[in-house]
Amino acid sequence: MAQHLSYLIFCLMAGMVRVAYCDSVLHDPTQPPAMFNTPQAGTTQVNESPVQLIMIRNKQYSALIRNKMVKTGDRIQEGRIVRITDHDLWVRTDGQMNTIKLYPAVSKRLLAIPAPSFHRNPDK
Repeated sequence: MAQHLSYLIFCLMAGMVRVAYCDSVLHDPTQPPAMFNTPQAGTTQVNESPVQLIMIRNKQYSALIRNKMVKTGDRIQEGRIVRITDHDLWVRTDGQMNTIKLYPAVSKRLLAIPAPSFHRNPDK
């Protein structure tokens, strides 16, 4: 009985040490491997956008820029916000219109989907 009790205590202590060690070692399984997260030598990082979030509520757009919620008409560092879309902000600066993208490194393209053919094949 004493042998089983000492074995149980040993297992509990080993488990506690393992949990304490693994807590600092565990990584998020949804993240890509570290080799994809480190910048390549000789490459420059793209400037990150000040836009952190674009929110749409009741057809009203707002954005989180540098930890501050803004809407159309508000002033930010880059100028006055004229328009907010689902992926960028339109800002007027000294009479010029500029856009600030939520994801500057992503370019959206429309895919051309072929129209379905309604011709019947008489052989079938």
